[in-house]
Amino acid sequence: MFSLQKTGEGYYLATLRSSHSVFKRADSTHLKHLLSDVIKAHREISVNIKGIRSIEKEAYSILEDIKQHADAKKCKIKFINVDPQVFPAIKKLLAKKVQLQDELEQV
Repeated sequence: MFSLQKTGEGYYLATLRSSHSVFKRADSTHLKHLLSDVIKAHREISVNIKGIRSIEKEAYSILEDIKQHADAKKCKIKFINVDPQVFPAIKKLLAKKVQLQDELEQV
């Protein structure tokens, strides 16, 4: 599961404390619950996923929900210590905001 630490004014660090290499639905559900009170405008949350080598489909879906919620609140979420095996999935998750902005500019 995750622990949450305030690292500065408006800055937070969520760190995965488990030693397993698969990011599971329970992990993302716990992260969503943990961040629900922290996601606010002009904050930055770093999510340390060191050791994760794969992400379950259900867990990824919840990460998308977290990212969408953060984007709506103008809160920045970034992932640190990302393993090369999960980098494409995390990159895709973070790129969704850029795609959304591009879509809005076309309207």
